[in-house]
Amino acid sequence: MSKIRNVATVFGGTGFVGRYIVSRLLKQGYVVRVSVPSPALTVSLRTMGDVGQMVPLYSSVTKEETVTRAVEGAEIVVNASRKQFSHKKPELNRLNVDGAGRVARLCAAAGVKKLIHLSTVGTDENSNSLFLQSRKIGENEVKKFFPAATIIRHTIPFGIDDHFLNVLARQIKALSIMLVYKSNVRLQPVYVGDIADAVIRIINLADTNGHSYEIAGPEVYTNHELISWMIKWLHQNTIPCAFPAGLMTIMAKILQNLPGSFMNASLLNMMNNDCVLNNGVNDFDNLGIKPMSIEMLAPEFLFAYRPADDFENAPV
Repeated sequence: MSKIRNVATVFGGTGFVGRYIVSRLLKQGYVVRVSVPSPALTVSLRTMGDVGQMVPLYSSVTKEETVTRAVEGAEIVVNASRKQFSHKKPELNRLNVDGAGRVARLCAAAGVKKLIHLSTVGTDENSNSLFLQSRKIGENEVKKFFPAATIIRHTIPFGIDDHFLNVLARQIKALSIMLVYKSNVRLQPVYVGDIADAVIRIINLADTNGHSYEIAGPEVYTNHELISWMIKWLHQNTIPCAFPAGLMTIMAKILQNLPGSFMNASLLNMMNNDCVLNNGVNDFDNLGIKPMSIEMLAPEFLFAYRPADDFENAPV
């Protein structure tokens, strides 16, 4: 007799964090519906799991009928979708507020047992960041329609295929002088696999419904400290130099449109506000997870940006 598998739906499952969540859910034995506006985006996920275990599903958090279909019959729903890199409030709210609320409302109507909504550390309706404003209002919408939803707020994620450390490493390798954006802004990056592990732990624990968790990596850096550490590890002679934020933003907006550009407004937006735990309490402790540090993991993939003949402390 074949075993009946439980169904999990992941919105934003082809994003950087979403891909790791999908992988963990497949290993747990779930049939995973990856809800995306274009199923072609799931090509990189098709080797994960058993045949037919990963199900690409056309759906958008902005379209009622597609969300209804995506959550119908699902036991678990994870919403990892978000809009981050925009300076237009309606565009951010369309996904981060209206979309989040729509998913929560339709999950409640479908009788979903557990809804996990991924958000961002530092959310605040009064923030100077429209993105952080939209994330907080989105959380409120989720709780209004699905009070038992679990909220995970995480800091900037890093990992082997990120658009964070890899972009910085390309800049460091290419430039003699590294322009440092907002030198004193503090960051507490978190390994993307640890975020995915937190999702699985929350699913498997019985008393997580209705709770909020704030998670981050073990280390806090200023922008200047992080870039200085990377320069040292990459064995580059690049000189870090603070640069006026306004001029840096203008440069990024121009350069991001050039072929092969390694500077863009999206990266600057990531490093624009403090992204650290507010009270120093890391809920990884409550979930029984020991977070991995940048200095433990990043050298494994940053090694590729060292000089070609430099094999000191090469990963084995």
